[in-house]
Amino acid sequence: MKNQKKKSFPRRVFLCLLAVLLAVCVAFGVYVSDYYHADPAAEDAMVSDRFVSVTEQNGNWVFAPESPTAGLIFYPGGKVENTAYAPLLHDLAEDGILCVLVKMPCNLAVLDMNAADGIPERFSEVTDWYIGGHSLGGAMAASYAAKHTDELTTLVAYYLANKPEDSDWVVLPVSSFNNYFGSTVFSKQVLKAVTGTVIQRSDMAYGSVRYRVMEEFL
Repeated sequence: MKNQKKKSFPRRVFLCLLAVLLAVCVAFGVYVSDYYHADPAAEDAMVSDRFVSVTEQNGNWVFAPESPTAGLIFYPGGKVENTAYAPLLHDLAEDGILCVLVKMPCNLAVLDMNAADGIPERFSEVTDWYIGGHSLGGAMAASYAAKHTDELTTLVAYYLANKPEDSDWVVLPVSSFNNYFGSTVFSKQVLKAVTGTVIQRSDMAYGSVRYRVMEEFL
């Protein structure tokens, strides 16, 4: 009898934990399903016109003027349908700013703070990039910007410490990534996202990258 009780105890614990997990999943599903939807005015702003081209790329909405002067990555607010911000970004695009409206998992930017990774490199015509957002999206955008500001400071420090006398270019060897940046994919995730007015990069063989910092930022 005692052995049976001992055997059944772990099973009861498992079933209790499973029940709690299911309850949490159901509660989360109910929570995220109740969100603010885009209104008809927002739907109208999702249509291209003679000034702005509106396209969906990789799940995000891109509002592109003919000759963009800068780029903006926009994180939507918590539990707000991302297309609700279409009128704002359409107006900004009319003023020459290429805008990327990011789609967040479950309409919560906290679930993908790094959603901006890789976006700037897909638009080579834009050299100056900004990031912002609304409410929760604004907080996550600020955190993302702060994180990359620290990385930019490290990049400049590494550049000054390793710049040769006969060249403006500094090579980022793979073996040094972990020591300075903590990741061997630094060049792909961070270096490409830095605006070209601050840093210029150039791919090399075997995954290495070289870069140079513009003189006005040294």
